Amino acid sequence: MWALYQQTSAWGLRPSKALHIAQDEWAAYQFDYAVLELGRWVETGLREEKPLEQLLTSPAARAPRRFASLKAKARGQRPRKSADGK
Repeated sequence: MWALYQQTSAWGLRPSKALHIAQDEWAAYQFDYAVLELGRWVETGLREEKPLEQLLTSPAARAPRRFASLKAKARGQRPRKSADGK
C-alpha cells in the first residue's frame, strides 16, 4: 500500500482509479482514504527518522513469540517468560 501511495501521489491519481475500484463510489472513497492515511503516517515516521521496515511491519510481527507447553495450556497456565525477560 505504501508503494501504491507513492505511485498515485507522483502520478496525481486516486488509488482506487489506479486499481480500477470504481463500481462502488463509497468503497473507492474508503480505499483512497485508507491509502492516504497510511501514506501520510509513513511519511511522518520517515521525517522522524524511523526505519521504513519498522513502519511497515506490524507490532505483532516484531514481538517475540512465546509458546506454552501443552501441559501448561491444559492447566490454564500462561507461557513462561524467556531468558531475555520478554
